Amino acid sequence: MSGTRLTREARREQLLDAAAGLAVTSLDSVTMEGLAAQAGVSKALPYKFFANRDEVLVALYDRELGRLEIRITAAMLGVEGFVPRLTATVDAWLDGVDSNFGEGLHGL
Repeated sequence: MSGTRLTREARREQLLDAAAGLAVTSLDSVTMEGLAAQAGVSKALPYKFFANRDEVLVALYDRELGRLEIRITAAMLGVEGFVPRLTATVDAWLDGVDSNFGEGLHGL
């Protein structure tokens, strides 16, 4: 057996990363079996972390929303005024989209 065993939290993150990769195509592509295949783990392993696909999607949503909140909060530090704050918020959101999906949407 090679490599180091992942911690429970690291394995959960690996599964959520795999779910995010599947969700880029469509939410319908996120299945428990597909998640296992995408993560390169046994079909049973995702069930140790999530009861079903809905739990996976909720966990993924919560994680990404938390990441977005951190980006927006950091972007608005020291920014005054409605328009500059709105601009900072939109820029932070677009930067998140760029980093997650690589679509270069910020330049639109």
